Amino acid sequence: GRRFAFAGDEASGLPFILGGTEALTADPGETVALSVHLLEGIDPLEVYAQIVPPDLDLSTAITTLDRIPLTRTGPNSWTWSATIPAPNEPGEHTLVFHADYSDGEETKPSEPHFGSLTVLSNNALLGDVNGDGLVTPADAMLAFECWLNGICPVGGSSLAANVCDPASTGITPTDAQAIFGLYMGLSPVCAGELGVGDRRLAPEISHFGVGTASPWRHP
Repeated sequence: GRRFAFAGDEASGLPFILGGTEALTADPGETVALSVHLLEGIDPLEVYAQIVPPDLDLSTAITTLDRIPLTRTGPNSWTWSATIPAPNEPGEHTLVFHADYSDGEETKPSEPHFGSLTVLSNNALLGDVNGDGLVTPADAMLAFECWLNGICPVGGSSLAANVCDPASTGITPTDAQAIFGLYMGLSPVCAGELGVGDRRLAPEISHFGVGTASPWRHP
């Protein structure tokens, strides 16, 4: 007979995925780790993830995507994981995690868990938060709003805003200050977490040497 019964829509998925990978950022081809945590006590038939490219309609084409199998991290663990290379296509890819369960003679899917995988462009301009191809005070203001609100406004790129220490911190006011300093033609200094000038910032954002006037500075 049936194993599972929940109130509401009979076709709705089982609420058995408790959490998983939320947001990742990687260069094309960089190794990334995916994971999902399931409700304890009920073994799934299959746990897998799918990566939805930026230009694919999630609602109609997900069945055409490859399944990435996730494996249990230990005999007593309720976490499943996989390590994969990031796609080569830049942009924000949607991660969709699934778990399928036996329900009598049927296979019942869980409610999916969604995350994101942002693949950086090799030509991306760090600090260009609004994506207009320039670094201006508007970018610094957007970066500050990203920190203040905990999320970037529509049209703002969290990747471009996090210039000082993207490997270990989120967006901070220091990032906004560094972006404005770059616009002014100053040597980019990321205080706070790093406490020193950020070597990563100058070549990737400014494309000009320390002490050289910024090409975006007002005449």
